[in-house]
Amino acid sequence: MNIFKMLKSVYDLATRYFIDEAHFGCALSASTGLPAYSIAGVVKKLDLSEELAEIIRTDNTSLISRIGVGAFSADQLKHTWVEDKLNPNTGNSSDDADGILTAVDGDNLLTVVAGQGVRFKIGTLIKDNTRNKTEVMRVILVATDVLTIERGHGSTVAETHAQNFPIMIVSHTKQEDWKPTQEDWSQERTGPYNYLSLMGYGLAITRRRQAVSHAAIPSEIAHQSAYRLKEFMRQLDSSIINSVRSGSEGGAADYSSMGGLI
Repeated sequence: MNIFKMLKSVYDLATRYFIDEAHFGCALSASTGLPAYSIAGVVKKLDLSEELAEIIRTDNTSLISRIGVGAFSADQLKHTWVEDKLNPNTGNSSDDADGILTAVDGDNLLTVVAGQGVRFKIGTLIKDNTRNKTEVMRVILVATDVLTIERGHGSTVAETHAQNFPIMIVSHTKQEDWKPTQEDWSQERTGPYNYLSLMGYGLAITRRRQAVSHAAIPSEIAHQSAYRLKEFMRQLDSSIINSVRSGSEGGAADYSSMGGLI
């Protein structure tokens, strides 16, 4: 998989770019980042460290060149967009004794991380997503963030589960007389936003400096402009990765900066 294409897809980059004399701007969609992951030792791991290190270097424009900015123009100082989201299909048990399960059928109370109880309904099948765990459990009651569960659902048997174990939501099973009006799974759309970053360089080339013959440099102002443009690109690349969104869209007496991926 092309890591750059993956990054572009995951972060849903919305770039806006323009050059007007010595001005340069960009707006970028907000992002929650990629989750951590691990791969079993028996699996051949694709080492992406060199590619990722290249992306976040502060002395080049690797990321912005991969994203591409040639045909875009900035049309507003505040860029707003609409985002939808899916209901989560994972969770975690609490990181204390209430988040531990023993291999006993009667141990059927499980506390999940605060605020995650709404992810589970009566009939939800869950599983410890830790490697080699096979027990499937069925939720039979939800009280805020405390789940009452049926242990060893189906043909599985009760197992020990450590605190803060990752929970896989297998499915939300229903009874024959269940009605859709009993549960509301709809999600509100959100309207995240970002600001245009304003950056600038000034060039002061005297007539004499421009007229003097420089070795292998036919035009001093063209030469300086080319190098400052590279610096613009380097700034934009760094801004996409590291910048922090300003408190306002900026103006004559205030500064404007966009929020980056990190």
